[in-house]
Amino acid sequence: MDVTRRTETHWCSFRGARKVAACLLAMGALGLTGCNNNKTKALETENQELRGHVTQLESALNEAESAKAQLAQENEALRSENESLRTSAGPRRGGGGSSSDTVIEVAGDVLFDSGKAVVKESAKAQLNQIARRLNSEFAGHFIRVEGHTDTDPIRKSKWASNEALSQARAEAVMDYLVSRGVDPGRISAIGLGSAKPKGTKAASRRVEIVVLGG
Repeated sequence: MDVTRRTETHWCSFRGARKVAACLLAMGALGLTGCNNNKTKALETENQELRGHVTQLESALNEAESAKAQLAQENEALRSENESLRTSAGPRRGGGGSSSDTVIEVAGDVLFDSGKAVVKESAKAQLNQIARRLNSEFAGHFIRVEGHTDTDPIRKSKWASNEALSQARAEAVMDYLVSRGVDPGRISAIGLGSAKPKGTKAASRRVEIVVLGG
């Protein structure tokens, strides 16, 4: 009898242990499933966020491309306008032509230091005289300030090209003349770079103040 009871007791314990083990395995499986589901959801959320970032970047890239195309069109329009102004700056009195324009020429080396576009203090007295003449003898006439350089390429200064340097110099002279009383509504500036050289490099570096119809 004792043996039988012991056997039954062991059998019950064994069956109980199997049930406990089965429960633990089931709980573990559920736990793993829950973890996997959480990881999957986290990955899906991260994936959606990344897709959103990609969409934003693509939109920004498209806007940048559109802006680039618009700037290219504007640059081309300005280049065409500049070419038209160069053509209109052709023969005139004082420049070997038959036009009625009057040209007042000032040497670039007198006005500016090498590679610079700031009017020298020593040149301001001459520009003051020119401003008085523009406001008296040529009052009411339109004025175009033209910057010219020699043909040597830019190497050491901050300017990208001779045209850029000549434009900055023409604008510097224009601004100074305006500060001396010339009406800003009748004066403009253009840089022609090395397009119209003279006999020497020094002579080519100049600013011409063109009085239209003067």
